[in-house]
Amino acid sequence: MIQLQEIVGLPSLQYHLDNNLSLHENVYRYNSEAFIQLFKEAREALSNEEIELDEEDRELLETTDIGEYADYNGMRVPLDLPMMSKKYNPLFEIGSLIDEMIENEDTIDEATSISEMVDFELVKELVESIGGTIDMDKLKQAYITHTTDNYEQITINLVNSISSFSDKPIVVYTIDYTATEALKSIATCIRLDLELPKLSGDDFLGDGIKYVNRSTYRTYKALSSKIDCMLHACDFIEEWVYLDGDCIANHNVDDLFDWCTSADEYPLATKGPQQYVLLVRDGELIGNPFIDDTANEQTKDNTKCLEWPLMDYFGMDVNQRSTQYRTTNILAGSNKNKEFLETWRMHKEVLPTKVDPVKFMPFHEETIYNVLVWQRTDRGLPMVYINVEGPETVDHFFNTITKSDVLVSEFYKLPQHKKNIKVLKNKKIEIFILFHRIARPSKRYFLRYYPADLLFCFNRLYYETIFKESGV
Repeated sequence: MIQLQEIVGLPSLQYHLDNNLSLHENVYRYNSEAFIQLFKEAREALSNEEIELDEEDRELLETTDIGEYADYNGMRVPLDLPMMSKKYNPLFEIGSLIDEMIENEDTIDEATSISEMVDFELVKELVESIGGTIDMDKLKQAYITHTTDNYEQITINLVNSISSFSDKPIVVYTIDYTATEALKSIATCIRLDLELPKLSGDDFLGDGIKYVNRSTYRTYKALSSKIDCMLHACDFIEEWVYLDGDCIANHNVDDLFDWCTSADEYPLATKGPQQYVLLVRDGELIGNPFIDDTANEQTKDNTKCLEWPLMDYFGMDVNQRSTQYRTTNILAGSNKNKEFLETWRMHKEVLPTKVDPVKFMPFHEETIYNVLVWQRTDRGLPMVYINVEGPETVDHFFNTITKSDVLVSEFYKLPQHKKNIKVLKNKKIEIFILFHRIARPSKRYFLRYYPADLLFCFNRLYYETIFKESGV
């Protein structure tokens, strides 16, 4: 689509114009109100000669009545959109209904669990009425994530990737802003006002590819707000999996829910690629506990690790520093974790007023989490993700077999057992994976890597085949 003149009052269409998306590439769920509204806005703009369409989109508007409504037996129904039938995935068709139940402002503040928000009997009746079956326990589980307004497009990529391999609900917490229609159409969105500091250029580093500047208070508050979101989710979701917004789901992502029942005290975080995390500060490498290059466990000094200042502040013994370091980009939890989450949140709010955050919490809420877990039973997930440093990482992962875990680069560890990898995670802001749904409700997507000039078209079967060919 090409914009010919200024458009007023057509937000769905404007979003697609701004992001260079055609009607065929629209981000909305098939048959949703947002999907229909987009076509209505496009018809209006085309009629007013405000846009120019390619041949494929023009034919779609000229040969169908999508975006228009008509009366059918006293009901207002959308035209040229199939009604619910056995051909379609029941969860796909009733997803918007479940979203409406969860987002109901009359119940969201009073409900103690998702069971009090979703009418499971109605959902089951609707599915069975079209000959479908549904596991109602699955609706008591959900994915959660959080985003700020400047990060929303990356979060949309995450949501689309989850939806390609899972039918579980997805809840996105929007921090200090209201989600766009594009995000609302594919996930349940809940706004949390946490009064983050205003975003500035100091919050990023690098001239080309940008990195998050971990030393700013805005970054600390934005990243650690995931704790507030998980705590809020415990009020209406029984079992949940938290994923950072820059994650991309693998075909087996639902396996993460198998760990939720084990999260009886605190959410379980994934093992990281390194045993110790290091930082370069003022030209000096800090956090290395080994006195030489031999990585000798007998001669290491854990008082030099990044977590020691906080451990010491909490009155911990140096030997309580675990050999396992966990990253809080992926967590499996449940509503049993509220007490721990409240403690975690209290520390992330109070500590910056008592100590130097850069020194005591160099990796923000992640540092606090590890120290708190080392005080307890020190349990967690295995390493369930790889860091994607570029398209070459994905190619290497799928096409390389190893007999043991190998640290290929600073952030990328190639695992022996690839079936353990449920998520791909991006270390760089401008390298991200974007899924565009090209056929609804089929599971076919375009997978694009930026800024590299690579394009792959795949479906679920092909994706699973890649894993089998890689020895998984």
